[in-house]
Amino acid sequence: MYHQEAHVPSAGERSLVALFTNLFRHTTALLSEEIELARTELSGKLSSIGTGAVSLGIAYLLVSTGFLVLLLCCVYALEIVWPAWAAALLVGGVTFIIGLLFLAVAISKVKARNLAPQASMESLRRDREVVKEHLS
Repeated sequence: MYHQEAHVPSAGERSLVALFTNLFRHTTALLSEEIELARTELSGKLSSIGTGAVSLGIAYLLVSTGFLVLLLCCVYALEIVWPAWAAALLVGGVTFIIGLLFLAVAISKVKARNLAPQASMESLRRDREVVKEHLS
């Protein structure tokens, strides 16, 4: 039996077409892996957001019901010294202002940048730097 060993060309012997084919194959594989990483990361974040949203809804219902009862208690207590309309106006006004302050803080903390796939973006930055180094 005749066995011929395959000749592996050195970097200098490779053709330009073979180099571009290899580059294209590696680039395609890299992009596929990056897309899969982003998909996996976003899927995890969306699942976490869904679970958090259900918990947040239940908590909101319970806390708001309790809070309304406490506010009614404040109105009843103030009715002892003021007319009912004045007590309700004071409690409602103070509650409204505090609510607006909390809303402003919440809006400033919830930004779209917090939902971005940070690991995928960092990986793409590193890949871009490696490609720049190899092209230079």
